[in-house]
Amino acid sequence: MFGKEGFKDPYGRFGRGTGFKAPPPGYGDYAFILHILASLTDAGRAGIVCPQGVLFRGQPEVEEDTGEFDDDGNPKMRRRKADDEHLIRRALLESSLIDAVISLPLNVFYGAGVPACLLILRKQRPMERRDRVLMIYAARHYRELSAQNELRPQDVMRMLVHYHAYGEAAKVAGLVREHSERIHAQIDAREEDEVGRIEAEYQLHVDKLTALDTELAEARVTRKAARTKDDKVKAAAALAKMEKQRAKVAARLGERDERIAEARGRGDVDRKDVTAVGEELVALYADPEELLKHARVVDLAEIEENEFNLNIPRYVDTFEPEALVDVNDALDALTKAEDEARHAAAMLRSLLKDAGYGE
Repeated sequence: MFGKEGFKDPYGRFGRGTGFKAPPPGYGDYAFILHILASLTDAGRAGIVCPQGVLFRGQPEVEEDTGEFDDDGNPKMRRRKADDEHLIRRALLESSLIDAVISLPLNVFYGAGVPACLLILRKQRPMERRDRVLMIYAARHYRELSAQNELRPQDVMRMLVHYHAYGEAAKVAGLVREHSERIHAQIDAREEDEVGRIEAEYQLHVDKLTALDTELAEARVTRKAARTKDDKVKAAAALAKMEKQRAKVAARLGERDERIAEARGRGDVDRKDVTAVGEELVALYADPEELLKHARVVDLAEIEENEFNLNIPRYVDTFEPEALVDVNDALDALTKAEDEARHAAAMLRSLLKDAGYGE
């Protein structure tokens, strides 16, 4: 319903931080988040895909200069109210409802090129987590495809282990085993499903090849039994025609076998990668400094110091160091480029001279 202050929700979904006001117009993501939160049971947990703007949009209450001065020459100041988005995010944090924030790679959702994140809300959190938020930087691990990027099984594995460990290194080895087994089983199931679909797609060709083999056997008997020259010619022609048909069908089944081999190969690669990432995660949690580049559990006090801004680079070291350049290799490349430029210039002068230009 609408009142003097705008829309008021009769179900009380939008009351966090802003009274009974709905989230500001044009920012439906906050309405979506609060709707899902209101729909959870007391033991509920939700993972919500959002644009990363929900992590930092909206300013806190601030004192700003009006540009005017009082009678004593002092600048006049005024208090600017906090934005509704800031108030909602602050209320969610102070109510201990945000369990984790996971940044995702660009372009993993069709038609949405903006940076996205996964916001994990949980109503009943363990006491040791209530004043903490887990930040996971998962934006650097993905498979780049032509139309959109893709999260691979090992990329999902990283997020799962980080989330369930929640900063506790002692849990990681067990979590790696648990999730590795489950993801390997999912890869196996996906592989068998893909192989089954390929085999079903080519089943008509299998049946046709079986029929052709039967017909070919009969045609060979017919040719062998032919008595006259004319019968032998006809039998040979019919046999050649069927052999040509069989070769085409066999070629299609060769395509099937190649596709099945590719599917098996992808499964093998994914299984090996998941195992490798598991080993990488165990080593990562043994190195706290390196772990800070991937995940960190942040106290609410620190988040409050940052004015309830949840932008992950404020808390996790997302800096990507530039690759080291070998000076000798760079000088060799420069020398090669200069030689090629001189050769190209000489060729151009020669061509111009042959065309009658220059001396």
